[in-house]
Amino acid sequence: MDTDTPILIDSEGAQVRNQDMVSEAVQYEEESHVKIHHEKILGDSRNISFTPETVSTQLKVGDVIRVDFDAVQLKVIRKEKKHLLAVVETGGLVGSNKATDINRKIYLDALTKKDKAAFKIGLENGVSNFSLSFTNKLEDVEEIRGIIGSTSNLIS
Repeated sequence: MDTDTPILIDSEGAQVRNQDMVSEAVQYEEESHVKIHHEKILGDSRNISFTPETVSTQLKVGDVIRVDFDAVQLKVIRKEKKHLLAVVETGGLVGSNKATDINRKIYLDALTKKDKAAFKIGLENGVSNFSLSFTNKLEDVEEIRGIIGSTSNLIS
């Protein structure tokens, strides 16, 4: 490595976000119905998908989903095989890749595929400082230790 400045690779961790939309200003009208797809789709005013893709399969009837810091609020009203059906409780504009939260706890992996790849590249280039931003349990730390080894520094 060609620097004396310590480098740290920080994980982004699993974050619920909506996926790509047809534009950066898709309007969701209050009381309209929206399909929440289990597979990635290009979102519009009647369709949306989320990442990580395991999120939608964990949702239940009655769950409330807030997209882009409460810009739009959806409530799940029915489960189908390939999607969920939700009603728009609060209308508004949504663009691509916006932060999303759900009114109850759901399972998210501590590391994304992108995190694992970044740690590998870091190790290959002599990085020895790593951070695990979204730690929920001991197993999360053990998983990253399995990737970075016992001699690397870890902040969690």
